[in-house]
Amino acid sequence: MIQKQVAGLVMVILSLSLPVSALAQHAAAVASVPLVERGPTMDGGTDDAVWRTISEQHSLTNADGTRTIDAATRFRVCTDGQWLYFLVEAAHPRPTELDRTNLGRDRITWDETVEIFIAPDPQAPRYYHFALAPGGSNYDAIEQAPGTDWDSSWKHHSTITEDGWVAAIAIPLRELGLVEGVKIGDRLAVNVCRTTEAASRHQNWSPTGGVFHQRQAMGEFIIGSYQDAAMANARQLREQINTAAASERIQKDTSAQSALRELTRTSNELQAEAARIRSAEQWRGMEKRRSDLLNELRAVLSGNNPMFIWQVNPWDLPAMDDLPGAEVEQNTHLTGEAFQKEHLTLAFGVANLSNAPVRFRILPSEWARLGSTDRAAAADHLTVRRVTEVAISGGSILRDALPQLRIEDEVTLLPGSHAVIWLTVNTRDMTAGVWRSNLTLVPLLAPDMRKDVALQTTIYPAALPDGPRPYSANWAYYENPPSSVNREAAYQDQREHHTNIHYLPGYAASGLGSLSYDDQGKPRDDPDFSILDEWIDRFGDRGQFYIFRMDYPRLPAEMGGKDNLDDPQARENFRWWVTKVREHFESRGMSVRDFAWYAADEPDLEGAHQVRKFGTLMQSADPQQQIYVTVYQAQRVEWLEIMAPYVNVWTMKFNISKEQRDFLLAQDARYFSYNVLPNTSSPYFSYRREAMLAKVYDSEGIGFWSYEDTGIPRDGSTSWIPKSATSYAVIYEGQDGVVPSVRWEAWRQGIQDFRYVEWLETLVEASSDATLASQGRTLAAQTPQHILDSRDRTTADRSMAELRRIITQLLVADGSVEQEQVDRLVRASPLCLTGNDTLQLYENLDNVSRYRYSVAPSDDPDQTRLTDGNMQYPSGWVLFNGAPETWAVTFDLQRPWQLSHLDFLADVNPFVPNVRHFTVYLSETGREDDWVKIDEVTLRHEPGTDVLRADAGRMRKDHFIGMELDAMRARYLRLEMKTPGYARLGEVRIYGWAEE
Repeated sequence: MIQKQVAGLVMVILSLSLPVSALAQHAAAVASVPLVERGPTMDGGTDDAVWRTISEQHSLTNADGTRTIDAATRFRVCTDGQWLYFLVEAAHPRPTELDRTNLGRDRITWDETVEIFIAPDPQAPRYYHFALAPGGSNYDAIEQAPGTDWDSSWKHHSTITEDGWVAAIAIPLRELGLVEGVKIGDRLAVNVCRTTEAASRHQNWSPTGGVFHQRQAMGEFIIGSYQDAAMANARQLREQINTAAASERIQKDTSAQSALRELTRTSNELQAEAARIRSAEQWRGMEKRRSDLLNELRAVLSGNNPMFIWQVNPWDLPAMDDLPGAEVEQNTHLTGEAFQKEHLTLAFGVANLSNAPVRFRILPSEWARLGSTDRAAAADHLTVRRVTEVAISGGSILRDALPQLRIEDEVTLLPGSHAVIWLTVNTRDMTAGVWRSNLTLVPLLAPDMRKDVALQTTIYPAALPDGPRPYSANWAYYENPPSSVNREAAYQDQREHHTNIHYLPGYAASGLGSLSYDDQGKPRDDPDFSILDEWIDRFGDRGQFYIFRMDYPRLPAEMGGKDNLDDPQARENFRWWVTKVREHFESRGMSVRDFAWYAADEPDLEGAHQVRKFGTLMQSADPQQQIYVTVYQAQRVEWLEIMAPYVNVWTMKFNISKEQRDFLLAQDARYFSYNVLPNTSSPYFSYRREAMLAKVYDSEGIGFWSYEDTGIPRDGSTSWIPKSATSYAVIYEGQDGVVPSVRWEAWRQGIQDFRYVEWLETLVEASSDATLASQGRTLAAQTPQHILDSRDRTTADRSMAELRRIITQLLVADGSVEQEQVDRLVRASPLCLTGNDTLQLYENLDNVSRYRYSVAPSDDPDQTRLTDGNMQYPSGWVLFNGAPETWAVTFDLQRPWQLSHLDFLADVNPFVPNVRHFTVYLSETGREDDWVKIDEVTLRHEPGTDVLRADAGRMRKDHFIGMELDAMRARYLRLEMKTPGYARLGEVRIYGWAEE
């Protein structure tokens, strides 16, 4: 938890100080699953021979698990190792009223359904969703991706009985990634849920609070008996301890060996206990003890520093209560690649393996471009955040909010817990090259636990195009909380996330609300477009799409509203008004394609006729102006037929039926897409991949509901607990502005993915290199579907790396980028050859004063510390010089190197107004006739202050000076200084490459 307010954030942090919710009081459900020789038949009957042998029935409860349901829902479960079988008996007081309509696959009304959620790996977030209705309508999907994205060969049968209905379901485990199926002792994360009008609306086996799509709320299936699974887990723990004991590091550490012997003794006791496990309660108790022993093992393996750091896939976050497995290696070096004008996302986990709380801060160093003296402040390009848990409906929690961590903010890790640190690198103004920064985790009370995380980013010499495709919408109504807390911050947040579809308050922004009419019904004055101009000034006139929220019922009779369509004066008024709107956009340098009229949102039959009325007026006035309508799966095709002659922009959900889609695609119109995504939706599958769906369906734009929860009543509090059953917002409330979520960051990443593909398509068409063009064309065509087909959350990032490679090759081929620029990027980073904090010290070759330094070999494990940018004056190796006006320090690097650049720390008296001059010379031999002058820099005192200024921008900060060495070959370096009689030389760091 965060001890201080993070960036002024007012929030609910889920910690020990919060009251325990009803959901939190009920542990996740656990059940053993019998392993049978053959599965039951799929006729929906309860008297199958297999089901008769399985006596244990599991009951569903109300949403938060506090009571059973009168109209009971019970299920039985078994497996033959390859399929997982369910028999669900759903009572209903009026079974004759159950809908017997079978709408087919992926078309379901959700009024009365049985739903199965399965995560094949109980330690991973990915899960699968299956739903069945009494009439046979069914649905299958991966997490909350559209059901049309994935089809399983699952089997199902519905039977309506005199007591309700029965669902028989069989799920093929192979299609869930379990190629070998399951065996005794295996575990699955599962939930069984029901939505019904008969009794408690939302029912579940493992409590969810009413939001079924919650991976962390799933219960656990144990294949076989509890005893079998307990013994298998105890054996696995013993194997992990034995593997650790055999490692080379442990063999050299007597204290670690002693700790492992004690762990071995305790694990033997656990194994004996496992043989006596008979119930779910005993199973939970043993799993808690096993988890504690695993934490102790991790602590032993981590040595003297219990802070364990590992790289995390930001789109596949670890569960909140999970620690890295024994197979996970510590990783303190994070790398990433990007073009300019991108947002690069990285993440790492920090675990506390000790028995005491750990408090630390994160201090980033400035950015340094390797091979040069270029520097940049950390905050210019790096944002550090913590992935934070927030409360959702029913008392469950979601790992989603991303409050910023400032350098003064503290992070506290309780024993056996972890935090995920989220890094966003904005490459917009970064020069091409390899940039490095360092994140120092500074414990407040235990400095020996300090950790350094090296961050290296390779920036390619080209900028990702700005778009505008895919156009991006999120129905942001800035007048509502939480974005109203700081609207300017919300506007900036939208710009940074590539939002370029803006829903305007149509009555006011279009000028209609400013009009008054004379006795003849004619407008007295021109429309007032000041509100519209505010929006255009805010978001720009290039690559934006402005949409007026304006349906027919809002039109006054003077404009043809109130069914006054046939009045000639009203039609003329309407023509005059919309013409004024168009002319105003054109006066701002925009065209008729840059705005539209939102005539109806998901219109029903009545709404379709309202669209027809508005469209009739528009076609008579200006048929080139665009009417915008949203379409979802419940709308009938005949309603679409009513609107089709008038609609220019169809915005459809991807899970509409084939009949709906075929009809829309046959129209002469523009196509956009949208989705309605609750906060439990997968950041990767539901948010990031949405852009690839748009690419496959050739949609110009994408959208989701919504930026904030518009229309949900709020009581003025700043709690992150939503006021409704489901929240759709991708931001949270903060005093200093909006706080983004993991889902919001994933959306931006998806937009970048889309632009990568379209950039490649553009380059391919312009390329004169036939071979490269053919490769690029194939890759651009295959990548979107490949990402959609894959169940691996690393696929999109790996695909973008492949696109980045061929885009760079095409840019080189057409002359936009020089090959030498690319070669410099892939060249190994220069090593830091000197330092002051190791034991192997050399005296400088000049006798004017003492200065000692170290020469770091290429395999020096302390390279991170040497290159972290934190220059200092280490005691014992500082030169105080009060003698000659000109003096020098000469370094012997012990062998020739190809030298890159030089950084050093020089402290001179700022109140003495003399000029300070530094010159660097190189030599291969060290002879007096062999020195070559390479670079020089002059510091000048700024009168009346204590500030020193360097020419050519060489002064970085706090007397930290950089000089270029031009990749010259040399063994010796001489740093010559002219000072006003007082100077102090701190660390000198010389960078270079080993000779090939």
